[in-house]
Order: sequence, then C-alpha cells, then structure tokens
Amino acid sequence: MLKYALAATPVLAAGATAATAAAAPRASAEGLRLLDAAGGPDLAPIFFSVDEDIGSDTWGSTAVQWFRGINAVLGVQRTGIYGGARQCRWAIADDVIGHSTVSRSRSTPLGGSLFGRVPA
Repeated sequence: MLKYALAATPVLAAGATAATAAAAPRASAEGLRLLDAAGGPDLAPIFFSVDEDIGSDTWGSTAVQWFRGINAVLGVQRTGIYGGARQCRWAIADDVIGHSTVSRSRSTPLGGSLFGRVPA
C-alpha cells in the first residue's frame, strides 16, 4: 500500500506570480486524484515541489500563498514540500506544511535527503 505521494502537478518555480498561487487548489485536487488512482490511503501526505532555489522575496510574496491555497484543500498535516533546505525551513516557520523532504542538489552544505520536518 502506498504510504506517501509525490504530486505530479505544476511546481512552483522562480518567476511565479499571484496567478500561480491562485492555481494551488487545482494542484491539490490533482494530487488527490493521483493518490486515489494509485490506491494510496486517504490520509497520506502529498508533496509539492518548489523546483528552483527561490529567494525569501518570492517565498513571501508568492510561494507561501501557494501553500496556503493547497492547505485550503488538503490541510497543513497532509501538505508536504520537496525543495531546498531554505524553502523547507520557511514553510515550517510559516506553518504551511506537515512534511518536508530536502533536495540534495539545492541544499549544500546540508546535503542528503531528509524526511519529516526540517528544523526552522
């Protein structure tokens, strides 16, 4: 049985806009559809990727709103982030995710793959 899901939905990248943030409920619904199609459990977290090493300005103006839109559909505890260590820390600090996994390529010197909440 599938325990966790990584949503194959549009990712948040540098240059994201308010329109991107407004699409979050659709991305959440697509993540739920994919989880259901794969036979995943009803309460499994769904991970959303922050695909580039966005800065704090993009996080504060757009990304956090995107995750709040996802939370409106999934709730915080079912929302996961896959991204760099900075983005995972910001998501935890803003209380918009229940799970995180850190990309090795965008997280030096941390490196490695972490699962769970990265310390803020």
